[in-house]
Amino acid sequence: MNFIYHIQIPAKLILFGEWGVLKGYPALGVALEKFFECHLEESSQEGLQIESPECTFHWLKEEEKAPDFLINTQKALNYIFQKPLNKLNKKKLILKRNWQLSEGLGSSSALFLALLSLDQKLFKNKNQFSKNDLCAFQKQLIDFQKSGSGFDLLIQASGGFLKTKLYEIDREKIEFPQELLLIHTGHKMKTNEALKNQEPNERILSEIGKSTENFIKHRNWEVCIHEHYELLKMLGIVPDFVSSLKDEWTEKGWISCLKTTGAGGGDTLMLWTKLEYQEALLKDIKQRGYWIESAKPTSQSVFHLDF
Repeated sequence: MNFIYHIQIPAKLILFGEWGVLKGYPALGVALEKFFECHLEESSQEGLQIESPECTFHWLKEEEKAPDFLINTQKALNYIFQKPLNKLNKKKLILKRNWQLSEGLGSSSALFLALLSLDQKLFKNKNQFSKNDLCAFQKQLIDFQKSGSGFDLLIQASGGFLKTKLYEIDREKIEFPQELLLIHTGHKMKTNEALKNQEPNERILSEIGKSTENFIKHRNWEVCIHEHYELLKMLGIVPDFVSSLKDEWTEKGWISCLKTTGAGGGDTLMLWTKLEYQEALLKDIKQRGYWIESAKPTSQSVFHLDF
């Protein structure tokens, strides 16, 4: 194989500050040791071949539409490269990831970041990036999606734990405590749809921002998880099944609190557990068909960063 380009983009989770980040309030996220991969290689065939685990598409004419699963990929290629069939003619683009789409770990932002990186490195000859560069990429993602904060992209580009506020980003030194569990339920919500259907209350968003700031200062996971759950519930974005889980597991004494992550559809939950009851909790999680997120935080950054 004649590889031209290869990149790995880590998965991400927004831990605290979701929804508030849309209005410039602080948020905290982490890159996880699961990866989206993008390969570009030479091909003997005209056009651009796109391969993903779900389907393939041989793109020969601009007006051709990709299969449903690759529609967003085609749109991103058009947005970033303007004339992708000219720049990427006789090429094969191979997309892979080692997480499930239902886990909500940033597939869309990883794809966009991978294609941005391809454009920057191959066609703009740029390999080193500043905070301002990343914030410019963040704004491009927001423009492309017509919604969101673009924070996912920043986390995945920088690696580690990242705090953002009003297009400012800073790395944080944080570790996951033993009491913290991340679980996936398989309940997937499309973030862009969730954003369109909500007009969050500014006062609540401000309180979410304050809770996040307090976590950055004091590192009290339990308090911040509890505060976020109550605030997100006031926004009306906590699914009923999540509230039921919280009530049941709290009553049994297995957890003290939990919260949704990201858009709040319940695909990934953050639990503050009682260590002596984790075995019983893990058994119950498995019986429900849910699964534990075992990936550790990764400090691997996508770019050569000068900050």
